[in-house]
Amino acid sequence: MIKISLKRIILLFSTIFVFSSCLSTIQLATQETPIELIPRNKVMGGFSFVIPDNFRFLNEQSLIYDYRGDIRAYLVYAGKASTVQLINFFTDYMPEKGWKPDFATVSTDGMLAFKKEDRLIVIKIVPDVAGISYLKILLTK
Repeated sequence: MIKISLKRIILLFSTIFVFSSCLSTIQLATQETPIELIPRNKVMGGFSFVIPDNFRFLNEQSLIYDYRGDIRAYLVYAGKASTVQLINFFTDYMPEKGWKPDFATVSTDGMLAFKKEDRLIVIKIVPDVAGISYLKILLTK
């Protein structure tokens, strides 16, 4: 009798834990994204570009190669915004920095490329289920 009660208590706590974890993930996913993304200027070598102000640089996931001032980089940023908001943001603000759209593909993810002289910036937008979007940016020639 005690073994059955103990099993029921363990099962009850396990179920509560699973549902509370799911609820916290759903709450994160349903929080509103920012209405307006504010551009923040970034300069790296010969690259001058914009990032939404609410996005944070993830140093541990990024790689920067600097050979005598010649920069190549793979940069990762994380923040809250939808794929559509980010595509609109980059298509609005990158031309102000002199970047010309080169190509774009859009699905649940998005990929944009911009050219300026001999330089190329490729931006991949990767949303996750918790409402966080990752910007994976390649700076190259």
